[in-house]
This record gives sequence, C-alpha cells and structure tokens, in this order.
Amino acid sequence: YLFVREEGDTLLIGQAVPRDWLRVGGKCGIERTATYFGQTTVRYAGGQNQITAQLDGPTRNPPKQIRLRFREPNGRPLQSVEVNGRPWQKFEGEWVELPGNIGRATLVAKFSLR
Repeated sequence: YLFVREEGDTLLIGQAVPRDWLRVGGKCGIERTATYFGQTTVRYAGGQNQITAQLDGPTRNPPKQIRLRFREPNGRPLQSVEVNGRPWQKFEGEWVELPGNIGRATLVAKFSLR
C-alpha cells in the first residue's frame, strides 16, 4: 500500500509513501506494478519547495479516477499543481485527482513557503 492501492473504481497512488523519502534530492517509486486496472508506474523526486511525480497510468482497463498523493516532508499544503506543464485545479489537501485514462503524465506539486 505504500505506492499503489485499489479502492473500488479508483486507483490510489502514493498513499503511504514516507514523507522522509520525498525530501530535497530524495527519489522513490515503483515500476510496472500489477493492478486490477493494468500495469502502473510512478516515480517521485523531491525538490526545493516542490515534488515531481512521473506517472504511467494503467491503460488496459483504466479506473474511473486516479488519486495521487504528495506527502511533503514538513506537512506543508499544496499551493499549486501542474500536469504535463499546465495548471491543474483538481487538488485538495495532499491529493491530486486525475482522470483514470490519463496514461503518461508528469505532475509538479508546489508547496507554500510558510
């Protein structure tokens, strides 16, 4: 459950990734893991006031929705999100909501400076 978990017709990504793994310079992920919806890959990279996620969502039997979590090491809230270089508004708390058929995507989550 660290990286991928199914919940009905939703695929949860990164639900329990330890915050320390996402510090500046930290990298973690899982490649080609099997899910009910098909193979999924996610790779996180921690940066200064942001975390990037590379997602290869399932395509065989896409879920209705993908929810991807960004667990910032200091618990700061998401300030903004970009998906494939474009502003993305569907986020709340630590979670970004994506369409289940998004396929390959790059997400950049930016955090407030506090």
